[in-house]
Amino acid sequence: MGTGETFLTETGQRILNVHRAGDCSGGNCPIHNPSEHYLADAPRHYVGDKQLMERVCEHGVHHPDPDALAHLARVHGAEWAAEIGVHTCDGCCTLPPKPPLQISTSRDRLSALAR
Repeated sequence: MGTGETFLTETGQRILNVHRAGDCSGGNCPIHNPSEHYLADAPRHYVGDKQLMERVCEHGVHHPDPDALAHLARVHGAEWAAEIGVHTCDGCCTLPPKPPLQISTSRDRLSALAR
């Protein structure tokens, strides 16, 4: 259950009684440890009646956060989570995960050119 901690979403919502980081139900959590999904950097918005964290894409569409859906599937079952996750979609949440950031040096670029 909650601990009295407060979380402020990027859409300006104040969520009260949030669990502590050590009490997340899985490896990833939309609040404390988001996975590297395509919308991981998108603003979060909480829908209280669904107990669902959403991500708001650049087009203003609200997509269910995959870490939140995974939590709901663990707690309530996959079928229930799938039903909660139904949303109007513009395709932003079905894009592949973002590749890890690649850092190259001038030496790397020169080596590649020399080949």
